[in-house]
Amino acid sequence: MDNLLAQLVELAGGAGFEDRVAAFMAAEMERRGAVISRDAIGNVIGALEPDQDAPAVMVSAHMDEVSLLVKYIDPQGYLYFVSNGTVSEAILPGTQVDIWTMDGHAVPGVIGSKSRHLQDESGSAAPARPWIDVGARDAAEVSQLGIRIGDLVVFRPNFRQLANGRVVSKALDDRMGCALLLHMLGRLAGEPRDYRLYFVAATQEEVGSRGAGVAARHLHPSLALVIDTVPAADPSTAPQQTDVRLGAGPVLRTMDIMPNMMGTLYARQVRNRLIQTAEQKSIPHQLDIFPTWTDAATIHTADQGVPTGGIFVPRRYSHSPAEVMDLQDMRHASDLIVAFLTQLDAQQIRQLTNP
Repeated sequence: MDNLLAQLVELAGGAGFEDRVAAFMAAEMERRGAVISRDAIGNVIGALEPDQDAPAVMVSAHMDEVSLLVKYIDPQGYLYFVSNGTVSEAILPGTQVDIWTMDGHAVPGVIGSKSRHLQDESGSAAPARPWIDVGARDAAEVSQLGIRIGDLVVFRPNFRQLANGRVVSKALDDRMGCALLLHMLGRLAGEPRDYRLYFVAATQEEVGSRGAGVAARHLHPSLALVIDTVPAADPSTAPQQTDVRLGAGPVLRTMDIMPNMMGTLYARQVRNRLIQTAEQKSIPHQLDIFPTWTDAATIHTADQGVPTGGIFVPRRYSHSPAEVMDLQDMRHASDLIVAFLTQLDAQQIRQLTNP
């Protein structure tokens, strides 16, 4: 599982540009025994027992990472950009990036920062309108590099091992979930069950959970689980904001919601069963409510409603080039979900669907 994560975070895949991640996921799902399909929005669906006339369970994680898109190229050869997902401009100055061109190659660049010697008393390195420097002397040289308006910009791959089984990388959100999908599929393929099981690698979560909603409306699951990451506490964060800790196990959520009211009230019966499973198996876990959204937001309202549970792995420094997580939390999440699915049967799914 650790090797899968290392491979996945190296891939470039912003919202709407998940092709490289999707190809990897499709190949690895098929290698583990799943029947593979793709839909028009780019979701990769790996099915076990797809032909049974039985309830369906959908387990979903998203493939896209926060990214940027080239918006304007000025005459001096600097690139200006917009966010493709929620990226804080405060963390961008000095960050190395790759610009992926239409013909499929990456052009290295760096997001500019104001030189310290030229800063005013505020000491801010973040310019009002940040730019990307690819070393070009003018717009013509940018064109020669193959860069166009609309090209994808991602943080440069940078996976590294830290102390105590922790890792740092861009795109842990949510390539961690994609690695979990593959690992769990390998554990569950070939096991007897009387329900259909779908593993969905979803697109466009970072721009409104679009892909997962399409998949749910197509698959008509009776029950769904969403795997994602959650911000963990750091020295700058008050415990009232979050007391989720690295190394303390996956997080089981009651609610997430944004100011625009996008979010999820997770099905109590699914959440409670996840908690009971964790307690029975002595799997460390945490509980939270958090101001965000996940793919559950569009899954749980599909069709006539889908009871949905959320399992989230803590990581620090979210949506930055250097997210940090504990691999043990990921392993505990795998153990919990596999135990939940192994203990499940069609009758229990119907009971959870009609509490």
